[in-house]
Formats: sequence, structure tokens, C-alpha cells
Amino acid sequence: MHRPEKRQAQLDKDWADYAKMIKAQIKDFHVQTAGKFHPVTYAFCGSGKDTKSMSYGTVTWSGGPAGVGGLLYMNRSKDVLDARALQPSELSDDKDEQQPELGMGRTVEAKFLDGGFFPEVQQHFRLSDPDEAGDGTVPLRSGVSPKSHCTAFAEATVRHEPAYKLSESEENRRVCRFALRAIVQIAQGVQKTSLKY
Repeated sequence: MHRPEKRQAQLDKDWADYAKMIKAQIKDFHVQTAGKFHPVTYAFCGSGKDTKSMSYGTVTWSGGPAGVGGLLYMNRSKDVLDARALQPSELSDDKDEQQPELGMGRTVEAKFLDGGFFPEVQQHFRLSDPDEAGDGTVPLRSGVSPKSHCTAFAEATVRHEPAYKLSESEENRRVCRFALRAIVQIAQGVQKTSLKY
């Protein structure tokens, strides 16, 4: 078993690498590709009619320092992107059995940006529950966003991961037929171009 300090050092390095990648690569990629679609695009999404497949439309972490000490930290900006988890044992999606009101939570340490007294603070945050209809991963509002750019588009009552599992439901079989039809039409279209073989 790894020593806690070694595990924490690895977590800190992984988080720093992740934050750097988001800022240096992924953000630019999203800005450059926003609203751009291939002229031949087929898409489908989960319709959100299955109430068991709620998705995150807005992700909200609530919480902060507890007690009177929390008043000292009001209106002070924290460097949230560089916050780090304090206890590896808390890196799980399990609900907190001792404090169920905290739900899926994390204790993090975040530095203040103002450089004033108490340079960093420990806080406990709770992740909100999924709040929008969708497929359990993608909210419906995101799923339908490419609709006006698509050659064909479909909504179905399917969940994200098992969408192509024929055994799940008739809706899954409909999605599979839609995807197969799209592949065939794209392949037939290639035959009319210089890419044919």
C-alpha cells in the first residue's frame, strides 16, 4: 500500500497536470470548434423522458468553512482551480454515511487570492444532485444543440452508456437502426467523392 504522503503528492501532480491541460489545450479547442459542424452530421440524444436518467445541466458545489470562522472568509476569492483534496479516503462517489446531509462531498484546501491573513482555508463542499432531463450523462439541452446542423436527428428514451444495447428496449433498437442507416448513407456518400475506393 502506498504511503499517504506519496499518494497525496501524486494527486497534487495529477490535478496540476489536469488544470494545465484545461487552460492550455481544451479551452482553446472548445473556443475554436464552437458552433462548427461537418456538413454531413447525424446525431441522436436521450430525450429525457426517463426520470431515472437525470443529468447535470448545472453542476453546483455548495458549502464552505463552517461555524463562526466562516464569517472571516466571506467575500474573499479563492483559487478554486488549484484547490486540492486533503484526504485520499474522501476521493469516492459514495455518500457520507456518518454525515448523510453532506452527500457526495469533498474536503479541499484552497488558497486565497488576496494574499491576506490565513493564506488558505479548509472547506467541505457537497455536489448537487443531477438537475435536468437527459440520458444520465448529457442533459437534453446539450443533446439537442446540434439539431439544426444535422442531416438527420433523433431523440430517444435511452441512457447514455447502454444506448446501443439492443436488449435494453425498443427505443435502443430504434437508435441502433438510426445509427446503422447513418453509417450506410455516409458510406454511400463517400462513393461519390474522390475518397471512394
